[in-house]
Amino acid sequence: MTTQMCASRDVSKSAKGWSVGIGLNVGKQLTDSVGLEFDPYYRHKTICKPREIVLDGDKTKMGRSKSNEYGFRVTATFYSQLKSK
Repeated sequence: MTTQMCASRDVSKSAKGWSVGIGLNVGKQLTDSVGLEFDPYYRHKTICKPREIVLDGDKTKMGRSKSNEYGFRVTATFYSQLKSK
């Protein structure tokens, strides 16, 4: 049994909404070849009009919705140093 979820063709036309986000990106270079970034964030999203999704061929209408996302990201970056001859 397979479950697939996809938006119907006109979901972007029928779902009107907005979102706003804020974040703070703090970076720290640990060595010449390794860097770290820390990124706490907040995002608010509102869908003002109903939309339709399709799950296993069954159409489902979803009403207005609001969501709040909070998170914290950590990224490690590794730099390659090429030596020229």
